[in-house]
Amino acid sequence: MKLLERLQGLNIQPNPSIERSLVSGSYPFSDNIVLGTKNSEDLAFEEYKRCLDLYNERMDSQIGVNSLDINSLGYGKLIRRYMSVMEEITVLESSIKDELVKMSEDAIRIIYDIPEDVDLQGFIEPEDDGENTFNPKECQDEDECRDDSEIPEDRKRIIEEEAEKRIILNTLSHGSSIHIWKSAYYIIKDQVDALNPRLVELYDEYSVIVSILLWQYDAPFMENSIRNGNHINQGHNRVEWASDDEDEDILLDDDMQAEYEEYLKSIGDDEEEDRLTGVAVAINTPVLLHELNKCAFEILIMHSIPVNFNQEELQYYYSISDNYYHEMWHYYLGPSVWVKLLASINEANIKISEVIMSFSKISYEELGSVINDCIKDKESGAESLKMLISFFED
Repeated sequence: MKLLERLQGLNIQPNPSIERSLVSGSYPFSDNIVLGTKNSEDLAFEEYKRCLDLYNERMDSQIGVNSLDINSLGYGKLIRRYMSVMEEITVLESSIKDELVKMSEDAIRIIYDIPEDVDLQGFIEPEDDGENTFNPKECQDEDECRDDSEIPEDRKRIIEEEAEKRIILNTLSHGSSIHIWKSAYYIIKDQVDALNPRLVELYDEYSVIVSILLWQYDAPFMENSIRNGNHINQGHNRVEWASDDEDEDILLDDDMQAEYEEYLKSIGDDEEEDRLTGVAVAINTPVLLHELNKCAFEILIMHSIPVNFNQEELQYYYSISDNYYHEMWHYYLGPSVWVKLLASINEANIKISEVIMSFSKISYEELGSVINDCIKDKESGAESLKMLISFFED
């Protein structure tokens, strides 16, 4: 059944531009071996259905309408509820931020087996009117980013294939982070309840509102909003070595930077020593888990970045693979890929960290084959994952 036919059976529709882009293949990942037109409609429908089911379960009785289009009564009511929930979360978290941060850091360490010698630091900070706005590492001028005039054609093909591999890894990162956003705080539910039993209820509302709203905006409008800096920034993250360029901004304001430096002193950090550091800043706990999850993923896949590319080749590589303007397509497609991969991982009884790190070591074609087996069914995926892990163990 086609995507449009399946969507018509649902009580609330996503923005039609998303469906049109997927069906026509006019979205950025249409040629990717995993995210291309062969899988995209199924992946998108499954994720939208999950978002809608959560909305119907948690919010429909409050909103009580059959449209969330931006010109609808339902959209206005949902936005007002969003603002109210955000304000209440901010107030309730203000006096227990340290405890919530520690719980979030510990939860992500456990999920991904992040060793203690890797610094994983979270910060919960309210929105700051743009002072801490994330400046994506890729170029702001896409034409400049994609300048491949000095790169020979044979090298371009190699770079583009490596970039397509990283696109798959990035969509797993974004997909797992959306999955975390919507549910991972249940890992720490008992601890959160002990601090304030109202918070998990608010997290439920917050996460479902943001998740369903992602599907209500025109896709080209979303991309242009990101390009023009008009999007809502609720968190950001960075992974780096402590000995990296001292002039680079680690995405912290003055107060948080001072707090981070005090932390390094408390653990006896040697500034001359290479120390892998993941820093995440977010407006609340669900977003912090989301951003810490991205840090953990980047740590696990860091060895996938080619070491034999020169500066111009790396710039071209990142312009394709880490294009911030395409982020929403990772959110539309990535969660379903992650859910299917996770089902295969559980079926195979393998650690998540082992699987993700092994993905860094294989080719684009090999990675696509394994992930497509997971998309087919969890049993096929489990067999492919077992073979992959066995290969590296041998």
